[in-house]
Amino acid sequence: EIVRAANVMKSQIKLAEEMIMPEVAHLPNMEKPQLFNEAVMTFLRENLV
Repeated sequence: EIVRAANVMKSQIKLAEEMIMPEVAHLPNMEKPQLFNEAVMTFLRENLV
C-alpha cells in the first residue's frame, strides 16, 4: 500500500522524488536524522535554484 501511494504522489507532484531509506520504518526524520537532513538539503539545493 505505501509503495503504491508513493508512486501516485511521485507521478502527481511535479518535483517529487522517491527515496528508500534502509532500516527505517515510519519516522525517517527521527530514526535516521542525519540521512534525512542530508536528503532534504540536497533536494532543496537541487530544486530551489
